[in-house]
Amino acid sequence: MDAKNYRLQQLFSGTQQFLIPIYQRQYSWERRDWQALWDDIIEVYDDGGEDVHFLGSIVSKPHVSSAGGISSFVVIDGQQRLTTLTLLIAALRDAFAERSEPRNTTADKLQNLYLTNQYGQGEERYKVVPTKADQDLYFSVIDRKTPQLSGQDNIVSAYQFFVKALNSGHLTGEPLSLSRLEQVILGRFEVVSITLGADDNDYRVFESLNARGRPLSQTDLLRNYFLMRFDGDRQSHVYNEYLLPMTQALESVPTAKSDTMFQYALQRQGIYVRDRDVYFQWKRRCDPLTLDALDATINEIQFDCENYLRIQDPSREPDERVRKRLERLQRLGIYTPTPFLLNVYRWYRSNHINTEGMVTILGYVESYLVRRLISGIPNNALNRIFIRLHDQIKPDSDFVAATHEALSQPGLRWPSDVDFTHGLTTYSLYKDTRPDQRRLILELLELSFGHKEPPILATATIEHIMPQTLTGAWREMLGPLADQIHARLVHTLGNLTLTGYNGELSNSPFSQKKELLAKSHFSLSVVPSQARKWDEEEIARRAGSLAHRALKIWPSPLTV
Repeated sequence: MDAKNYRLQQLFSGTQQFLIPIYQRQYSWERRDWQALWDDIIEVYDDGGEDVHFLGSIVSKPHVSSAGGISSFVVIDGQQRLTTLTLLIAALRDAFAERSEPRNTTADKLQNLYLTNQYGQGEERYKVVPTKADQDLYFSVIDRKTPQLSGQDNIVSAYQFFVKALNSGHLTGEPLSLSRLEQVILGRFEVVSITLGADDNDYRVFESLNARGRPLSQTDLLRNYFLMRFDGDRQSHVYNEYLLPMTQALESVPTAKSDTMFQYALQRQGIYVRDRDVYFQWKRRCDPLTLDALDATINEIQFDCENYLRIQDPSREPDERVRKRLERLQRLGIYTPTPFLLNVYRWYRSNHINTEGMVTILGYVESYLVRRLISGIPNNALNRIFIRLHDQIKPDSDFVAATHEALSQPGLRWPSDVDFTHGLTTYSLYKDTRPDQRRLILELLELSFGHKEPPILATATIEHIMPQTLTGAWREMLGPLADQIHARLVHTLGNLTLTGYNGELSNSPFSQKKELLAKSHFSLSVVPSQARKWDEEEIARRAGSLAHRALKIWPSPLTV
């Protein structure tokens, strides 16, 4: 058995072909699989680096070579991946042919070098020969005779998916550079090609690869790799001093995940890595290291693990002010800042920032998340944003000021006071947030009143002052546009409060509700308890007042 790493340009460029045997199932990847591959491609396209992205493994066995000199391999595992990659290259070929970018020979190069064996005859022309049931549709795509989609033709659907993705452009609205995509797909994506020996039974290998069983996790693979690099006493040292304590600590925190910790420990260094590539990325970085350097690296990972556990379980943090800030972030339930927070913890625990600085940075991160949440900005770019802060904040910076400045860049969309205020008055806070998120926001607003004897927040519930279901009395108060006003404002901040009377308030007329709210110890209920009526104007007035408080709780970005 022989295993080698190949970039796609190496895998497909020789005079060879991959044969899918009859016992393999038909092509079955679906849109979610194509989308996952395309997302990977765009992430690598965007990162501007040189790291290779691991796609998985291909297991094959040499087949009889042809008289024409074409080496054939029977594919035992990885046929879905191989088929998809060639359909992607076919879509890229046709995009080049249509745009002629950057030169009109590229489409022919993709065809003759990566999709076909230019001088092969019959089926030997094709780099990949699918199972019999898929051949007609697949060959028609490779031969540029694209059939019309009909029924459940996954082969054609996959090709059309990539055609559409290539033509749709980037999320930023800019067109995709086909030449750059070619470099990314062929030059920065890699597979492990495992070639069996002549005596290996290919079907038994296929059975074992596809049998049910618990696959090794990324952590399992890494732990085994680390231990295999050492011998004797040094192996025992690495296990007892680093790996075993990390395992036990991670298992003690229900929300902690060991694979995720190793992923974040890479991402905090500015390296984007998907969860399934964690082992390969760590191995790539550790392979060249001496044993002393590897020992030091594992020690660094253990330090990241300690900090990760404080983020996941704030009760582990000894400083009360830092702990409370971490608890607030935990309640938001947005974990994408964690790689950056691992670096913040490093600054803090190495005394590059003091407790005040730590609390301030955590406040900036919380404000960034809350303001975006209330302003309705999607979270799909957050992961990359926080990973890239590693490169944007220099080691000799004033870390507190540099964090504020980095997050304030216009492209990162930290909402201004104007945008945040607009969101606070119009956003459906109750409907479009998770329970912990909306409770946190209302509780912090309540605490901002500075009661000497604050009410008990743990037992409070969220009350809609204008009820979720309108009664006749409420319709009469709201007037002829009652339904429109209700639909627009019922779940907004201006109509929400905290109370211990939720069951008693229910859908009661406002005159009864305000009497109960007047007895409340919650400052959030003072304004509605003093209002003569509760209509669009009063809700807007209260929302504006609460927005003014929110601006002080969640600081604004710099004006860059």
